Parts: sequence; C-alpha cells; structure tokens
Amino acid sequence: MVNSRAKGIIKKNQHFLQLTKIIYNLIFQPKKNIKGKENKIKNNGAWAKNIKVKIIGNNNEIIFKSNSNLKDFKIYINGNNNRIIIHENSFIENGEFFIEDDGNVIIINSNSTICFGFHFACIEGTIIEIGEDCLFSSNVTIRTGDSHSIVNMDGERINRSNNVSIGNHVWIGNDCTILKGSIIKDNTIVGTRSLVSKKFSETGLIITGVPAKRIKSGVNWDKQRIPY
Repeated sequence: MVNSRAKGIIKKNQHFLQLTKIIYNLIFQPKKNIKGKENKIKNNGAWAKNIKVKIIGNNNEIIFKSNSNLKDFKIYINGNNNRIIIHENSFIENGEFFIEDDGNVIIINSNSTICFGFHFACIEGTIIEIGEDCLFSSNVTIRTGDSHSIVNMDGERINRSNNVSIGNHVWIGNDCTILKGSIIKDNTIVGTRSLVSKKFSETGLIITGVPAKRIKSGVNWDKQRIPY
C-alpha cells in the first residue's frame, strides 16, 4: 500500500507519478467477464483496485478519469450502448453499479466521495448523474426504476422509469434510498435513512424522513468539523 507520505513525494514528480499509475494498474487490472462486441474500459489515470466488470452486450463504455481512487466494487451491464463515467479526483469503494437494458448513463462528477455499500441501478435508458464534490455515506441506494411492472386493470404498465439528478456539493447520510424521478439540488443535506422519491427545486436544504420532506432551508455544509 502506498502511504500518504509516499503519495506526497510521488505527486511532486509527475513523470514518476504517471509511471507509478501504469505499474499499479497493470498489477490491479479489473477482473473482466465480457460477452459482446465493441465494449471498452478506459482508465485515464485513476488508481483502480479490485474492480470486477461483467458485461453482456455491445458498445458499452466504462471510463475512469485521472486521480480517482477506485476500489472493491462491481460493475454489471446487461444491454447495449451504456456508459459509466467517473470523473477526476473521486473516491469510490465497495459497492456496485448495475445497468440493464440499452442507452443508460451513470455519471459521477469530480471530487465526489461514495462510501461502502452503495448500489446504483439504472434501467430502461435512464440517467443517474451525481454532481461535483458530493459526499455519500455508507449504504446509499439509487434506483431509476422498479425492476418489475405495475399494471392497471387493463394490464397496461404504469410505472415508468425516470432519471435521478443530484446536484453539486450534496451530502447524503447513511442508509438512504433515492428513487426514480428524484432531483436534489446543490448544497443539500439528506438525513440518515431517508427515502427520497420526488423533485426538490431549492438549493441549500435539509431533507429527511420517509418519504423525505424539507425541514430546513438556507443551509450549507462542510466536510470539516468547524469549531463553534
């Protein structure tokens, strides 16, 4: 394991850093089980370790961008023309990305942290997008659909899948679930064990409960414990 002091030394020499990343990623290449054509996994300078990828389908793409620290998670894709993009300087560990059907997109923007136990499920051509500088505590679930059908008395399906959008600098507490169609704006705090199932149009909120409701507005948050 590269300790923090060694990382500091390495970062001062960019050529050495790039060489170290190449060696590291050769040692810890994702374990791949791929059935299909034109599927691509691109590591553009991330630190990636113990990642398992299973793809059934064609023309799917997974992109890890520079300086992200990625470890101990699974990616499952069953379909065509799907994309997962993890942007720069993100930290993601111990969970799973699950995609079924065609044309889905999962985007994790830069400087975001997603802790262990996450489950992001994207189906039926939908999008999960997480903004910059977000913090997800453990066991957060995001789902763009219900996986099974709900039908009316005529047998017509009525539970359409829908996108999930999470803004910049959002803090989501332990054991939260974010369901299809949810929108969470910038600088929002989602309380522990909340169930978000609707659109919130304001920034700077505290939302909590089952289902989640606004309990306070005009707030922000900081990763540091600021003295009173």
